[in-house]
Amino acid sequence: MIGTGDEPLKLVVFSDDWGRHPSSCQHLVRHLLERGAASEVVWVNTIGTRRVRLSWGDVKRGVGKVRSMWEGGGGRVEGAEGVLPRVVSPWMWPGFRSGWQRRLNARRMVGAVREAVGV
Repeated sequence: MIGTGDEPLKLVVFSDDWGRHPSSCQHLVRHLLERGAASEVVWVNTIGTRRVRLSWGDVKRGVGKVRSMWEGGGGRVEGAEGVLPRVVSPWMWPGFRSGWQRRLNARRMVGAVREAVGV
């Protein structure tokens, strides 16, 4: 979070998929954007930390995640709902148990966030 004095904040938020399940975090970010308290928000859709199983629900969820990552997660949008954050969906490996999985996902996440914020 970057902001000094009366300047609007610039935020990077790591949370569940934007718009999938409305949450208090999404409500707060939308409120900050609509009120002008935040000038820019990069919302990073993160992977869950539960073990993936071979089930119909997990297959549908996986297809949705791949589609979201393939589409790039979208950009900042003006619409009927007001100003929305820039949404980033980094390509991630759906695992976290071994060291190589955590390192791979960390590199993917850091690269996506750096690209989104222009660093």
